[in-house]
Amino acid sequence: MLTKILTVVLLATLAVRLGLVRWTGLGRWWRRFVDLALLTIALVYGLQLIILLSR
Repeated sequence: MLTKILTVVLLATLAVRLGLVRWTGLGRWWRRFVDLALLTIALVYGLQLIILLSR
């Protein structure tokens, strides 16, 4: 159940990110910042997912 929620959140985040970057045409610096932030979030969720699955 929780893993499905996390997967949906990650997919939604990626979809929103792609949509926002295309929609607003943000500068390169901002895109890099957003990429780093989302990558960090994805890594945190990934680690939590691995911990949950390994139990």
